[in-house]
Formats: sequence, C-alpha cells, structure tokens
Amino acid sequence: METPTKQILLANYGNMKLARYLVRSYDDFVDVCHTVARQVLKCAERKQVFNLFNTIECTFTSVPNTLTSLIVGFTMPEKILSRQSYRSRPARDVEIRVPATHAPKYRCLEGQTLFSARISCFFDLYLLHRFIREAMNLPGEGMKLITSKRQAQITVSRLSEEQGGYRLKVAFPCECDVEKLVQMESHFLKQAMRSS
Repeated sequence: METPTKQILLANYGNMKLARYLVRSYDDFVDVCHTVARQVLKCAERKQVFNLFNTIECTFTSVPNTLTSLIVGFTMPEKILSRQSYRSRPARDVEIRVPATHAPKYRCLEGQTLFSARISCFFDLYLLHRFIREAMNLPGEGMKLITSKRQAQITVSRLSEEQGGYRLKVAFPCECDVEKLVQMESHFLKQAMRSS
C-alpha cells in the first residue's frame, strides 16, 4: 500500500522504473552512490530529497561465476531517471539528519575492518557509503582504508521477510583502531550529513 508521501512523489516525479548498475569493486560502489544521489539532487525539490532517498528501493543480484560482482537495482521515479528533467540545474548541497538507528555497523578483526548495514532503500546505501567515507578521513586509519580499497570485498545476503531488505558488507583487508571508529561514529551521528 502506498503512503501519502509516496503518492505525492509519484505525482511529482512519475511512475517507478528500474535502473541497474554493475558493481565490481568498491570504487564502482562509490560511483553508483554518487550517480543516483546526483540524479535526485538535480531533479528534486530540496525539501523532497530525503523522502526520495527513502522511496528509492534497492535490490541486489550476484553475478554468476564471479566472487564479488553485483548488479544493483534502483526502483526510482522515471523523471529522476530522465536527463530531460534536470533542466541544467546543478546538484545542490542538502543537509540530512542521520537517525542513530540507521548507523552502519563495523568490526575490527585481525587484519580486517568490516562495515555492514541493512539495506532496503537508497538512503541506507548512501548512509553506508558516507560512513565509510568518514572513516577514510580519519588520520592514520583513513590511509589504511584508502590504500587497501582495491582489495575491498563487497558481499550481500538477503534478509528474512520479517526483517526485509538485504545485509551488505564491505570488508577492507586492514585492521583499524576500533576506538577511533567509535569516536568517528559519535561525531557522524551528531552532525547533519551533507548530500554532496
């Protein structure tokens, strides 16, 4: 059943259509997040960006005969997909408050740092991307993540019907200081996340 918010978005931005992107690496993952966010920011009214991020549904399909390649599907309004709706308007910066319940999880294991999140919509995926990016800005620890990102492995598993969505994990082959990540998480949740 469609919520009143979704009905308004459909009226303004058209029916939902599926777009698919191939993700073979962490850099591809970042590019996909930037691409979809930029499409929304160029087309949407500022006050509707957060609702659109939450309305865009995500699906994941593993590519056969590969270890980490995924096809990521986004079901989004057709006007967001249409370049004609951009009207040459530049993407604008929008502040988004991050609910504490949405904070991605992380673990520092022997020789590995793992980030994970439950993904059901684009906002969840974008939040995971921004969380990892924040970790990459940490002095010392960030350089470990940046230099090892080419070896980062992305895996996904479907959650139960009760939970809904997927569990997406990004594992970097380096061990970060968990204390620094805890401090970073606290700061991340207190600040408004900017959409750029």
